Amino acid sequence: MDIDRRQAKYLVGGGLVALGAGRTAQAQEAREMVIVTYPGALSGPHRWLADQIEARHPGLAIRLVPSDSQDIVAQIKAAQGYSPYDAGPNDEPPHLIGMSEGYLAKRDDAALPNLANAYPELLAKSGGYGVPATYSLVGIAYNTDLVKTPPVSWAGLPPSGGPDQI
Repeated sequence: MDIDRRQAKYLVGGGLVALGAGRTAQAQEAREMVIVTYPGALSGPHRWLADQIEARHPGLAIRLVPSDSQDIVAQIKAAQGYSPYDAGPNDEPPHLIGMSEGYLAKRDDAALPNLANAYPELLAKSGGYGVPATYSLVGIAYNTDLVKTPPVSWAGLPPSGGPDQI
């Protein structure tokens, strides 16, 4: 699945908008959106998108807060229903936790005119929370010198994961 620059922009932008749906009214009153971003150079695309949004909405300031998603989960939980963040990217484990614990807002599909540009397969995986911009693939790797019978599934791995038990 190849994603070009335009599609990536729509996916990330849609994700930022969708994740902030729960605090839209508050953000409009305050005229500041607080968005979690990745640390360092990885925040570049988010700053670019934030600049585009600010240019289209005079008076709106977007403050990017670089942080790790595990830190964000702890801060949102500590805020007890008053999240300090309007939107941001989320790794899969914190995203799934947020869905099950109820502190992520459901996506408002009607408010996202570019949602049709997202891959349906990724949208289906999101469960209606946010807009996935990436998909992670995790595989099983092993040393062929140590593992004589390769695992064929996750279930085939021993509980300790030691090569002597495979």
